[in-house]
Amino acid sequence: MNRRIVKFFALGGISAYGIAALIVIVSARLGALPVQADVTPSRMEATLFGSALRASVVRHAPNDKFDT
Repeated sequence: MNRRIVKFFALGGISAYGIAALIVIVSARLGALPVQADVTPSRMEATLFGSALRASVVRHAPNDKFDT
């Protein structure tokens, strides 16, 4: 098989996984991923997406303003 074809195929696969990971991380940081309070978080969510949880809660919180 041609080495150039294999090289571009491998580079394309690595790029696809990298872009997918970047999209997940960015959407998590923006708070776009759903948050369920009645389910225990997975180990990955607890360690990697703590800031994503806070961002999502702030984004989805009611926008009530109290007069003080």
